[in-house]
Amino acid sequence: MKQVTTKSNLFVIDTPHQLLNAMEAVHSLQLTNNHLLVIRFKNAYNDRFMPLIKTSDWVTVSFPSPFIDSRRWVEQLLGPMASRWYYRYLHFQRMHTMAKLAARFRHVDKLFLGHYFAEEKPFMRHIADTIKYNTLYLLDDGTDTIEINERRHRIDSSDRKAPIKPSASWISVCKIIETHLRTKYWNWHLAEAPCVTFFTVYDLDVRKGDRLIRHNYSYLRSLAPLEQSRMPDTVIFIGQCIADGYFEIGAHFEFLSRVREYFAREKLIYVVHPRESSSCLTRVRETLQCDIWPSSSVIEYDLVIRGIKPKAIAGFVSSAIITLAYLMDSDVQIVSFHIAPEHWRGWRDDGMGVYNYLETKAQDRVAIVPLFAQESECGAHL
Repeated sequence: MKQVTTKSNLFVIDTPHQLLNAMEAVHSLQLTNNHLLVIRFKNAYNDRFMPLIKTSDWVTVSFPSPFIDSRRWVEQLLGPMASRWYYRYLHFQRMHTMAKLAARFRHVDKLFLGHYFAEEKPFMRHIADTIKYNTLYLLDDGTDTIEINERRHRIDSSDRKAPIKPSASWISVCKIIETHLRTKYWNWHLAEAPCVTFFTVYDLDVRKGDRLIRHNYSYLRSLAPLEQSRMPDTVIFIGQCIADGYFEIGAHFEFLSRVREYFAREKLIYVVHPRESSSCLTRVRETLQCDIWPSSSVIEYDLVIRGIKPKAIAGFVSSAIITLAYLMDSDVQIVSFHIAPEHWRGWRDDGMGVYNYLETKAQDRVAIVPLFAQESECGAHL
């Protein structure tokens, strides 16, 4: 283990993209005594994280899991009452894991979180509310970063307060003990931080009290080989998870057909979303007549480390489009295909927010091409 004298910095991430930005923060901010927590699902593989984890960056690396496995057989075998107590026990175990993390990192200098939505990833907010820190940073988490910043603008001052502590006026010792146990081992702590610092490539207008540190992936770009592998006839298309249901499945493949028409003269390579099903992937191959990108981690890292330079990178509203707009040379074209709001089933407001960001903050780098479901009305070929 490294010998360190400075106060520790803690990084908490749960996606490779967040880890990519954690790595960038370590080097661009010249940080030492760094500890990494990779939050993972039960029994999940760490394959996509490992290429990004360099032992020289971290004093310790841990893979805790605050997730509860859903086991339907428990209720079927023991009944609903026993099942409720069983899940209460599992929740207690989860919160005990969180309490041990808080005890291990009692007070850090800088705390970096990969996400901040309390409803989706409460463990992130909980860590920020149970560990003392000098500065709280929010790492770039792709297009979610835009919405996180928007929510920071909307929160009321009453939401930005410290976790409520038990009143010292309570007389009952039993009640004090119960409150202490609930506070430490049962309740999520989800208060908004009074101020955060965004560490991101996005050009954000942050609320008063928050700070913005923009980076341009200078460290990642420094890892690129001197010799590039040029692919002047190839377009890399960033896949969106079809199973997530952003669009009706028939419309999704209709849009992919329009993409194939738009790039009729180019070779297409499709970057598969990690959650994509094999059945959807087979249909994607048929629709796009494409090859599949053999990704080992995240596409941004893959392209830079291998020195790949395609003709263009395209997609719908993938975070990778914005990231690669900063990473690729200026002669690599970046194309975002615009899907009208009426075609979105889920994530509509967020999707429109990303398009608005591209139109207002990245219009000089990203070309926005409208797609229509019925007939091809998109512009000329590249």
